[in-house]
Amino acid sequence: MSYDEVGGLAFMAAGINSIVLILGIIFACITIIVIRKNGIEEIHKAAGIFPTALESINYSEIPISVIAVIADHMQISLDEVAQEYAKDAAQRKVVVLQTFRKDAVTDRFIDSFPSKFIQHGYVGEELLQA
Repeated sequence: MSYDEVGGLAFMAAGINSIVLILGIIFACITIIVIRKNGIEEIHKAAGIFPTALESINYSEIPISVIAVIADHMQISLDEVAQEYAKDAAQRKVVVLQTFRKDAVTDRFIDSFPSKFIQHGYVGEELLQA
């Protein structure tokens, strides 16, 4: 092989390497953009749901007897309190489905293994239904 042939092969190899490098950088940039976009959307969804979940946890620890006393003090009838609890009971499954993706697996899991929160709600809520 002559020096001209070796030089030509070297330039061709450098050109191919440059093209592969540029394609790799473009692919990496597109991947990073897609991952960041989807990741940020998931984080925003979670940020919207977590305060509601934390609020539910805080209120679930208040015994119904305390809520009844507060309602009586504020002149709210127990029927109104029971209606609010019934409305909340209807929204429990929605809270869980917002936290997790809505798909067949999640639906089947919720139906097969419902949590105490979905089944019974807050601490002492069963006293309202008596």
